[in-house]
Amino acid sequence: MSHDDPSKPLVSIALATYNGRTYLPELLASLEAQSWPHLEVVVSDDASCDGTRELLASHTGRVPVRLVGDGTRPASSAISSARSPAAAATTSRSPTRTTSGRPRKSPI
Repeated sequence: MSHDDPSKPLVSIALATYNGRTYLPELLASLEAQSWPHLEVVVSDDASCDGTRELLASHTGRVPVRLVGDGTRPASSAISSARSPAAAATTSRSPTRTTSGRPRKSPI
């Protein structure tokens, strides 16, 4: 995916996950709702056995999801595979929530 508008550069979200299938639909929906036009999710899965990889591989939303590694590599493979000069790191095992249980407002 090429982005020619330098005022709206690609933002890569590096995601390290292990058995995060429960949280991923909400995370992906949150990313789809962002107003920033150029996002990508680069995922390094740590050998999940709950269908995490399959869920990510089947994602067909506006925000592209790239699985990197073979399912046994550390989170650093996601960060090093991000195409954006500044990648936001998160983990699907600890969803971004406030103490009230509501999702935090995204900085993007």
